[in-house]
Amino acid sequence: MKVYIGYKYTNVEDKNSLKKGLEEVSDIISDLGHTTFLLGRDKKNWSSSRFPLWKTIPYIFINLINSELLFAYIVNDEKSYGLSFELALAKLMKKKIIVALTNKNLSCEFEKRMADQIVELSSFSELKEYLAREL
Repeated sequence: MKVYIGYKYTNVEDKNSLKKGLEEVSDIISDLGHTTFLLGRDKKNWSSSRFPLWKTIPYIFINLINSELLFAYIVNDEKSYGLSFELALAKLMKKKIIVALTNKNLSCEFEKRMADQIVELSSFSELKEYLAREL
């Protein structure tokens, strides 16, 4: 299965920690025998340059079409137009959506409404157990 990993980036203060977390999520999914797509890693090479949403839309579209699941990895409550677009598009395409919150105090109301499943994670080992059951 191909898994599209969505995330908030612009309003995240510790981008290095976010990247490490996303790589860990990708590694866990890959270790379970699936392939992953991370827009920032796979199309932007983790560049710190800002890419307008309109330039990334073709990559988002193509990779969501080819994915069976959108896994949204969320570390804060800040609004994200990119992730909101990805979630709405995945919903329109009838893709399964899992929203993973790294903190149980996150509200993320829009993201939760889009989700087929919501999981609150306190560790990557917990994520691995969860995904082993769900994927």
